[in-house]
Amino acid sequence: MFSFLGSAIILDCILWTLAIGVKFFAYFHMYLVAIIEWLIVIHFMNWVVLLKNRFSLLNERLSLSSGIFETENSEEGAYQPLMIRMCVNITERRSQLTKEEVLTFSSIHDILCDTALLVKSIYEVHILLCVLGTFVNMTIWLYFGLCFLYGYINVDDNGPNISLLVISEILWCLGYLAKLLCITISCHSFNNKMAETSIVLGKLILAVHHDPGTMRELERFSHHVALRQFKFTAFGFFSLDLSLLVSMLGAVVTYLVILMQFKMAVNTSPACCRNVTG
Repeated sequence: MFSFLGSAIILDCILWTLAIGVKFFAYFHMYLVAIIEWLIVIHFMNWVVLLKNRFSLLNERLSLSSGIFETENSEEGAYQPLMIRMCVNITERRSQLTKEEVLTFSSIHDILCDTALLVKSIYEVHILLCVLGTFVNMTIWLYFGLCFLYGYINVDDNGPNISLLVISEILWCLGYLAKLLCITISCHSFNNKMAETSIVLGKLILAVHHDPGTMRELERFSHHVALRQFKFTAFGFFSLDLSLLVSMLGAVVTYLVILMQFKMAVNTSPACCRNVTG
């Protein structure tokens, strides 16, 4: 990813140096800001992926420790069609879980939830600003790319090639889109794995006979999980999941159409005035 970002920065530096000369270096801090934003996003994504893997491991250990989940065709599972591999038999039997194991799982889940809340509180302001900046920059870069492509912005003969300018704008947009994908996909996967714990516990309570002490702890654990469900958000304004990706892309297209309509109207107005006065 950093090689892609470096290529986009080098190409952009060359193009704008040819366009405006050494004055371009007054804007060099913009590239430093872009690199810092990427570092924050990657650090946040690593934490979210780590927590997602821990919740996935917790769900797997909880299922295996109970001894009730048996997958059909386990020996040939890798070679079976998808729908067959998704079939799971849950048989009613006495659980292998003990009260102490349930307490251990509950403690682990509580620690993971506390860690997730800590990560959310540390990064939510940065992620909010990053998402807003991604939306604004994607709209701006696409707008100028279309203006260069359709000739609404004139370029000097000695300046950079229009095709290279359009490629530079597209590279920047792809970079911002990749940043948004890193945030939304990782958070969406985490939300799914966290919600899966409640499903596993529900199956354990319904499908298995437990001793009274284990059943009480399972019910307490299930209630605790239901109370601690949450999703990563950008300071509470919107959820960080795939729905944000779709909404933002739709908003970018909407604003882009509006900006291009204004640009076309501005470009056609002088010609209309000349025809009327002539």
